[in-house]
Order: sequence, then C-alpha cells, then structure tokens
Amino acid sequence: MDHVRNHQSESHFINLDTTISPTNLDVSTISQALYIPLVRPVIHSSLEVHLPPQAVVELLADWTLSPVVCSHTKVVVAVPVKHNLTSSSSMVIKVTSMWVGSCLVPPQYWDQLGDIKWEQLITLEHNKSAFDMEVVLKKAGTFTFNIAIMLENGVSSSGLMRVQVEEPNIQILTENGSRVDFGTLPEDCSLSVPLVLINCGACSVPLHLEIRQPNNIFSFGGDAKVTSFTIPGVEGEHAHGQGVAKEVELSVSTTGISVGQPRVFQTELMVMLGENGTVLGTMEVMVSVGTTTRESAQEFGTSRPALSFGTIKKGDTRSSSFENNHDRIPSVFPVESDRSQINFFSVPLGTIEEQIITLRNSTPETVSLNMIIRDTINFFLMGPVGLVSTSQLVLPSQATHDVKLVFRPAIVGTERGKLVLKPQGRKAGGKLIKASISLCGVGGSCNIVMEELEEVEHNRFQLPCKQCPGKNFVRFRNKGETAGFVKIICEDNWSKKLDVTPSMFLIEPGFAKDVSITIQEENDSSISPLITIISGPELVRQVM
Repeated sequence: MDHVRNHQSESHFINLDTTISPTNLDVSTISQALYIPLVRPVIHSSLEVHLPPQAVVELLADWTLSPVVCSHTKVVVAVPVKHNLTSSSSMVIKVTSMWVGSCLVPPQYWDQLGDIKWEQLITLEHNKSAFDMEVVLKKAGTFTFNIAIMLENGVSSSGLMRVQVEEPNIQILTENGSRVDFGTLPEDCSLSVPLVLINCGACSVPLHLEIRQPNNIFSFGGDAKVTSFTIPGVEGEHAHGQGVAKEVELSVSTTGISVGQPRVFQTELMVMLGENGTVLGTMEVMVSVGTTTRESAQEFGTSRPALSFGTIKKGDTRSSSFENNHDRIPSVFPVESDRSQINFFSVPLGTIEEQIITLRNSTPETVSLNMIIRDTINFFLMGPVGLVSTSQLVLPSQATHDVKLVFRPAIVGTERGKLVLKPQGRKAGGKLIKASISLCGVGGSCNIVMEELEEVEHNRFQLPCKQCPGKNFVRFRNKGETAGFVKIICEDNWSKKLDVTPSMFLIEPGFAKDVSITIQEENDSSISPLITIISGPELVRQVM
C-alpha cells in the first residue's frame, strides 16, 4: 500500500514552523579533535598563511532545500554560504539542533532519524559559494537543522537548513495484479510481459530490481537478472490519478526445457530502494510449462507484497505508451496508508514497542474495513480491550484514522508478518480485493559496557595512564541479548602515539573482549589519551 490519494502522494509536510530561529555557535561544544587543528593549523610552507581577521563567512538565516528528497537514500546537499575569502580555508561544520516538524529532537535520538556527520572539518574553497553535506534521513516529514560554521580565524555563523522528506511511494501494475503470471507456455518458446512502476510521490526514487534464484528462465531481456533506474517525482500540483511511470519488460524463455509432465516454475522479483538494499517489496513470478491447467497453477500461493498493486487492462497493454510523465493510474484500493512497510529494530525481549500508521478513506462512500494480523504471533493491533489480532474500522468519506501496531518479541531474531486490509463488499474484476502492509521486527538488543574508561562526552572516552609509555588493557562486555559491534578511533593528536589492538570487533551476548592500548611515546602524565568508541547492535552496522 501507499500513502496516496487515489495513488497520489498524501503529503506529510506541514507549514514551516517560523518560530524556529538559528542559534549562535557555542565554541566550547566543538570537539578538541576538530577545534585544535582549526585554530592552530600546521603550516607546511611559507606560502601558507593564516586568514586575515577581516575574513568573514555567513550562512543564510533560513534556507530550504528543493526539491523533496526520498527517505533512506543518500542525498548530497549543497549548502549556500557567503564569504569574502581570497584563499581556501579550513572550516568546522556542526549541527547543533534538529527539529522534526515543530518537535525539537534530543541529540541521543538523532542517529535514529538520520545518518549525517554531525560535526566535521572541511576545506571551504575561495571560489565556491556552497559546501556539501551528505545526509540520509529515515523518516518522512519536515526536518530543520541548525547548522553552525566557524573559520580558522574564529569567525562563525549559524543558519537553518530545512529538508522536506517523503517515503518512497511506488505502485506496480501488471496484467495479473499482485504477481507476474506468464500463464501456460509450450517448450522452446519465449514471452515478454510489461511491468509498469509508478512513482506517485513528489520525490525522485532510485530503484533496483532483482530476480531471485532460481531465475534461469526469467530475465529482464537477454541474460540480465537485475536492472536499476530512477523514476522522477510528480511535479507541481498532483492531479487526480497522476504519477510518473517507468515500463520494464520481464521475459521468460523455455528454450532447452523438456518436461515429461506439466511443471510450474516460480521465483520472486525483489524491488529495492537504490543500491543500499532496502527492500520495498517482492512479487511472485511464475510460468506453467506443458499442458497444465489454470487451476493447478493457482495452487501456488502469492507472496506478500509491500507495494501497491494494480491491473493493466488487457486492451491497453501493448498500445499504451508510458513515456508520458503523467499517465492515468487505475484506482484499485479505496483506503490509503501513510506507510507500506513497518520495521521494529532491536526491541528487548519482554518489552513492547508501538508504532502508528494512518489510514484514510479516499472515496466518496463510507468504507467498512477489516484489519487482520497474519503469519505471526508477535505482532498485534492495539484495540479498546488491549492487544488483538483482528479489528474492524468504519471510515466515513475522506476520513482518517490512526491505527496502533505493537511488536512484542518472544525470542531473539527476526519476525515477519503482515497487516491485511479487507474493505467489505469491494470488488475488482469480480473478486474481493485486499491489500497488505509488511511487518518486520527484530527481537533482542545488545548492551556494551566498558571498564577502566571515563566518558567525557558522547562516544568520547578518557584512558587512565597506568603505564606511560606501556600497555594498558580495557575490557568490553556485552550484557545484552544480541551481538554488538565496537569500533575504536584514536583522536588525531594521539593517532601516532597509540596502538589499539584490536580496533574493531564483534562481541556475542554474554562474552567479553580485552583490548590492548599501548602508549608508544613518553607522555605528560597529567594528560590522558582520548579515544572515540562507536558501538551498537551488529544489525545496525550491517544495515548502515
């Protein structure tokens, strides 16, 4: 399902909160690893000079990125800046605050909402009027960042950067609805059918399609088992049934296949968001080779799609051109959802986590909707009487309703299920229609604790000098339920003085790991080494 109005984007954006104002940079919040190289740069030649005091730099007070960006996708943002530099200069960039809508987000939750270098040292070229920031945002909505910058002469500036984010909103049209069925084919022949993907949203969406094994007889033409492309977003105001379409040809070849009796060949087509591998959904692909009947082919059940599916009318399949960016999308399902897949990550056993989806009746008639949790015993709907697996909802025309979903893991590992939506009395092609939202939850969490270290700020630790120079040991323990990872990074001014072995490793739950930290040079005993330690669930490291 998609968050669409008759398969158009249902905007998550709100009016910009004009009460948010940029705040000045507090120099004391800049990490020493970046501050010292900035204000005390190493001069390598007589041609290098410090910036003059009159050098200035200024961010726009309030700047909004255009166009809308896709969630879970890396975007390089060129942030405009004004300056009077005559030569390149080092510059610190620091994100000091984050808002989602009007909500100020505490720093400890930033990494859950985005992948950004919250603090970095770059070189600002004198002939450039912008600097680049790489961002990956994981939620739809309006993000506002307070960004502060400072040159090596101490001149600083702050400004707001607003980014509007939309979840990927893709509908798939086939001749068979939610699967690709080539029907019954004889031996030694081939057939191609159209697969149309519609971007119903405002943001461009990079897609990667892959035919899973076994896939010997299926392809995207020739021997290609994968294909990648980007579908632009809908521009301007969304008219009824508009979207940007991309047609892909899916082929099957039975050449060289010999069957003594009718046989069904079957695989899955995965639809992923770009190269990062985020799976948006899967489709069943099948063909019957021989003289098998349609009834025998239907004994194979369909997979559970997490995308929106529609039907291509037979008479229009070969004649319609999908090069137009605004092809009419058939209106199939009367209820829209703001999310097509719901993920719960690292939920401790014995606890529950809740998430909310919003359903909307986009038709002029009242819809009675049955909601059913299937293929799982650990996902629930939150009803008036508590946790239930089935519920019913009556949606008046154009009405919206929030539905609360709950994940309660019983064991460590991944649990999958689906929320099935069945509107009563609604049919397409003479058959009752339904749609599903994919559910995925990972039970268990890690808990990495460290001995002999003092945390001076988030992720930065001070090592007591027991032997200077000499070897010190630090013990890491995982008191959680799942594997965790640890990565140790030496501060720049200590990188040549410390030897950390190992500097990156995994810890299984219930185990400990001793790390050797050797101070290789004489050091002022009053100054303790500083190291950065990044740790978390191994699942997070694999996803990132």
